[in-house]
Amino acid sequence: MAKAKTQFICQNCGYQAPRFLGRCPNCGKWNTLVEEVVESAAAPVSHATVSGTLAKPEKLAAVSTEKEPRIKTQMAELNRALVVVSCLGHLY
Repeated sequence: MAKAKTQFICQNCGYQAPRFLGRCPNCGKWNTLVEEVVESAAAPVSHATVSGTLAKPEKLAAVSTEKEPRIKTQMAELNRALVVVSCLGHLY
């Protein structure tokens, strides 16, 4: 079940604020923010690859341990910091 959270919504212009404000920053009216409970839906977790297909779990014994060539950029510091690896359509 998704967690219910509180938001304050301006009755004049519809502005939404995470906490109570005496004056609406959007329309400037005083005491128009009313507390309402908003149920937020949990975002689905996607494990999509670069190619757009869903990644499926594999047993460690079935995973290849061959080294794949790295994709190098023109910036050596970026190469060192990000360690971009091309492996079976995935970027790590």
